[in-house]
Amino acid sequence: MSPTTQVRGVTEVERGRPVEWSVDGGPVLVRGGASDWPLVQACASGDFVAAYGDRELTAVRSSPEAADQARREASPGWTTTLREFLTYCGTAADGEAAEAPWYVKDWTVASETDPGAFLPARLPHSLRSWFTRLPAEARPGWEWIYVGPRGSGSAMHVDVMMSSAWNAVAAGTKHWRFLSPAASVRAGVLPEPYLDLVAGRDDAEFECSQEAGDLLVIPSGWAHQVVNHDTTVAVTGNFVNGGNVEFARRYLRTRGRTAWLKLLDALTHDEREWNHAA
Repeated sequence: MSPTTQVRGVTEVERGRPVEWSVDGGPVLVRGGASDWPLVQACASGDFVAAYGDRELTAVRSSPEAADQARREASPGWTTTLREFLTYCGTAADGEAAEAPWYVKDWTVASETDPGAFLPARLPHSLRSWFTRLPAEARPGWEWIYVGPRGSGSAMHVDVMMSSAWNAVAAGTKHWRFLSPAASVRAGVLPEPYLDLVAGRDDAEFECSQEAGDLLVIPSGWAHQVVNHDTTVAVTGNFVNGGNVEFARRYLRTRGRTAWLKLLDALTHDEREWNHAA
């Protein structure tokens, strides 16, 4: 395999190379790129369940289809423990899994006293969010742990504040479908005013499968849908930095979020000063 190849339109990169991405270039899959992350190793060793088996969680009904997702997530949730939920994942009936499986989606890393149990001490530079410079109490809680059975997933969407995202699978397999920004506009998922922020405006649809230890990067403007092929544990995070700041800035401007715009401008200035000093 060459250092960089195409997987049905998704750029695949070998582990050990810098994690580089761009809005124009599209999603990037780093095979084995998260294999040494704490959550991945804890799942492989069984330490994850040993440490968090009694953790109380809330699951929601999920569907990869947009027409069903809003209604199902609005339905009452299921309060359970991680151990009980994983038992459910292993025994969920085929019919239920195909119709509307339960999915743990609101488990934030920020809710735990030791984020180091899930994430590496330092993310690759290109995935670090400028918001991590904020005090903990002001920082968006944009890192989540997802746990779901076969057939669970998320409908086609773009992410919060038009941010980019990374996703690391710790156990199981995810299948992803991506729409380029132009295709996302055509599908009604991405508002058209964002399209001028993308140089490559081709209408395209990409797919890839992500396995345990793989790291995936989803740039701003690329709508995505995911389906879990089996019981899957993953950690994901959203971020804003120099690679997508204009998407976030336009989102905030169109919604009149003046305070956040000023904050983003200050962070942009700090980044420029830091790069100049370096």
